[in-house]
Amino acid sequence: MALVVISALLFGLLEAVAWMEREAERSRVREVVARLELGLKAEAGSRIARGQEAAVRALAGTNPVRWLEQPPGGYRGEYAGAAPASLQLGYWYFDRRAGALMYVPILSDSGSERLGFEVVVEGGLPRMRPTGATGWLE
Repeated sequence: MALVVISALLFGLLEAVAWMEREAERSRVREVVARLELGLKAEAGSRIARGQEAAVRALAGTNPVRWLEQPPGGYRGEYAGAAPASLQLGYWYFDRRAGALMYVPILSDSGSERLGFEVVVEGGLPRMRPTGATGWLE
C-alpha cells in the first residue's frame, strides 16, 4: 500500500515539474517576442523621426532580429527556407522564404513542431504576429 502511495506522489511530482518546464519555455518565447516588438517599434520610431513614415511599412516581412542589440539566445541565423532537421531544439532561425522568425520548441508534443512569428505593420506600427497554430503558446 505504501508503495502505491509513494508511486502516486512521485507521478504527481513529475507531472508538476514537466508543467513548470513547459511554462518556463513558453515564458521565454513570450519574452523574446516582446523584445522583438520593442526593437521594431524603436526602429519605426527612428524612421518616423527622420520623416520616413512610408519606410515603416517596409518593415513587414523583415527579420526582426536585425533591430535588436543582441539576438535571442539560440538564434542560428537566416535560412532560404526551413532550417535543417538537424537544428537542435530550443533554437531560433529566420526563414527568408516564409518571411518568419521560427522557434523550435524544446518541449513540444511531436518534436518536429515549429512556431512562427512574422512582422506585420498595422495602424502604422509594426508588431509580431504568430503564423499558423498558436496553441503551444497558450
